[in-house]
Amino acid sequence: MITRTTGRLRQRGSRLCALLLAACCAPAAQAQGQALVQDGIIIDPVLPFDFDQGRNTSLREQVMMENGPLGIRRGTLLILPRVSTGVGASNNPFLAGGDPDGDVFVRVNPSVDVRTDWARHRLNLNASAVLTRYAREDRLNRTEWNLGASGLLNVGDYGTVEAEARVSRVQEEPYTSGLDASTAILSRFRRGFGALRAARQVGRTRFSATAALEDYSYDDLEAGDGTVISQGARNRRDWTGAGQAEYAFSPGAVGYVQGSYVVIDYQLPGTPLAPTRDGQSWRLLAGLNADLPGRLRGTIAAGYTRRSFDDPTYDPVSGFSAQGEVTWFADPLTNVTLLGRRLLQEAPIGGDAFFESSARLSVDRSVRRNLLLGVSGYLGKIEYGRSPVDFRVRQAGASAEYFAPRWYDVRLGLTWTRRNARPATIGVADFDELAALLTLTIHP
Repeated sequence: MITRTTGRLRQRGSRLCALLLAACCAPAAQAQGQALVQDGIIIDPVLPFDFDQGRNTSLREQVMMENGPLGIRRGTLLILPRVSTGVGASNNPFLAGGDPDGDVFVRVNPSVDVRTDWARHRLNLNASAVLTRYAREDRLNRTEWNLGASGLLNVGDYGTVEAEARVSRVQEEPYTSGLDASTAILSRFRRGFGALRAARQVGRTRFSATAALEDYSYDDLEAGDGTVISQGARNRRDWTGAGQAEYAFSPGAVGYVQGSYVVIDYQLPGTPLAPTRDGQSWRLLAGLNADLPGRLRGTIAAGYTRRSFDDPTYDPVSGFSAQGEVTWFADPLTNVTLLGRRLLQEAPIGGDAFFESSARLSVDRSVRRNLLLGVSGYLGKIEYGRSPVDFRVRQAGASAEYFAPRWYDVRLGLTWTRRNARPATIGVADFDELAALLTLTIHP
């Protein structure tokens, strides 16, 4: 429901800490801790889908409100430090075909979040790192980190202005990046992000606008024989403008339209054989947001997207685009969540873009007040605009999470993943991976 800006903030104030803790403490979907979709999206959702209107509470949010950390208060500041330590194993750490050797690894993930507890405005600072070390495969060792800051200023009773800045160094997502997985698992990049957002509410209508800049800088790759491969041709900047209009039909249903336009600027000049891939991309979506107490909450949107290139050597790529997330509250102890998306992404090499289509179904079951069991299934497909080759990804996972009151939680996750190229392609290996990760998280 669209309400007065200050009223909406107060409505969510009592749940803000729990939502923050759930986001900070929720484990990654995969045992190796990699998201199935990462940076590289041409139209990044710089106007996030805000499907939670505060009319339902998920099982994870309930558990975090009852057992999550209280944090450290210093005046109007809430400080939330935590550190996770994990031990994991993978039967195919290089995501290679054939009969690969397995390996074990340890992972340490310290983080801190500092948030103000002001009545109207908001300021948030956060920092985190992920250190992963393998027993035998040194080339897989990595240190990832993230630094971020955001602030929100209320302008009168009906307007807000928000600024966000973030810089991170992460591993490239190996399953849906468009690269061969055994290459992507070794790829690292730095991402800088800055955005300025403004929103204004008039009656049942709310308007939002965003201006954003993303900067991608890829590290060199080191092959097995020690050869260094430059990825400098992938470095780019994306300049994004986006707008959204919402209308509240009822307290639990909001319709909206969203438009985005991106100018894509590669940092290195092209060559006669490989012209630069500078260009533009846009996306238009129309969707519905619903939050029905005790039943479901979610957002579904669909529309059209197009990527064009400045150089006529490359043909434009366009097609249907969609994004959605729906949670069904089956009963007081069971949540069923379905996530789906079809997004246009930038190809790692060559003058192309690809559609990443995926769906994930997950079921969470509370068997005790502080014990959550979960199962999930994932299907994904990568379709290139100018190539007959596509990639299929299948994944299944199971997890158990125990939350001790306020101080620590323990999680065990198991994940099986398979990726295939269709049709079979020379130089691109099909593979399977079975991985496990046991994590202890301490949070005062």
